[in-house]
Amino acid sequence: MLRCQNPGSAVVVAGHRSADFLDIDVCAAHKAKMDCGAHWDLCGDHVVMDQDIAPALERWTLVPSMGTHGFTLILETAGRTAPIEMFLTTADSTSLALFLYPSNGLPLPAEFVDAVLKEGEEDSDW
Repeated sequence: MLRCQNPGSAVVVAGHRSADFLDIDVCAAHKAKMDCGAHWDLCGDHVVMDQDIAPALERWTLVPSMGTHGFTLILETAGRTAPIEMFLTTADSTSLALFLYPSNGLPLPAEFVDAVLKEGEEDSDW
């Protein structure tokens, strides 16, 4: 565990596929946080969590564009006062969705599907 001075007293398994599994030693306090749902990751051979991991996404919204085909994606993260805003074209958003979907096994949000379908309909008019 990065920054932790306590001896490892528990083992966690890192990885999502059996070919990638690694046994990692962590202290009891950090194991308890993991068991309670705290976000963590593996960076090299160190477990990172708390201030060493990227902030968690708290909320996201889409704002459709009235100009260029696409939308503004607004991400609000834990511990950050200003949201992150980025404009995504239809191609950008489709590419991002195709990357995220298989890597996490998450369903595409209905708002995203609706926005992409709407943009696709508008693109076909050109």
